[in-house]
Amino acid sequence: MIKSYLFKFINLALFFTLFFGVFIAIGAQLSPPVLKTLDNAGIVFSYLLTCLSVAGAIYAVFHRYQIRKWLFRQTFENLGDSFDVAPTAIQAIIIPVSRREQPEWILRWLQPRHVAFLYTEHSKTVTEELTREFEEHVEFLHPPEAIAKNKDCLQDPYNPEKAYELAKNLIQHFINRGISPGNIFVDTTGGTVPMSVGAFQAAESTGVSSIYIVGKEKGFIKNPEKQHHGFPIFLSDHTQSAA
Repeated sequence: MIKSYLFKFINLALFFTLFFGVFIAIGAQLSPPVLKTLDNAGIVFSYLLTCLSVAGAIYAVFHRYQIRKWLFRQTFENLGDSFDVAPTAIQAIIIPVSRREQPEWILRWLQPRHVAFLYTEHSKTVTEELTREFEEHVEFLHPPEAIAKNKDCLQDPYNPEKAYELAKNLIQHFINRGISPGNIFVDTTGGTVPMSVGAFQAAESTGVSSIYIVGKEKGFIKNPEKQHHGFPIFLSDHTQSAA
């Protein structure tokens, strides 16, 4: 990368040297009246440039917050790219739960080692059923008995701050167990919109990747037992930056 930048710098320096040489050569051939005209034009141009600079400065003062927001806007790595991650690298996933199909598809086809569900009172039954059915293949953070007792149950599914706090705690639990952030993922497909927003923000704040499962049937997964009914994509990829 350093060699590439050095090569570009050398080419740019050569270009400006050549341009300056041609400019001097042409100037030497011009008569004094023409040079005076060009000099006057340069003065006018400088005046206009000064006016534009002042106008730009005034605009920047009155729109400083919008400019700052644009300059420091956040970008998400590999947004929309296919989630081509080997099951061996998927060591932990946090899954918001509403319908059964989406979390079941993840358990069947992404094959995570560890799973924590972000569930509510409304989705507790589905969450408990899934932990019982897949507990021989997946290590769940909370066993069915704990879920039945509302362990880490999200009380308000429409509060993104509470969803953020709980999702962040679940992520931190896996990190404390020695799992690298690059091998932890947060699904944002299920749950309410505030739950998905909170989970995504928790992923970004802890440097882990977030994903979304695109259903093939009008955006929904009709049959989680069929792999082609779902298609995982990245919302934000931190697998390399966290490595």
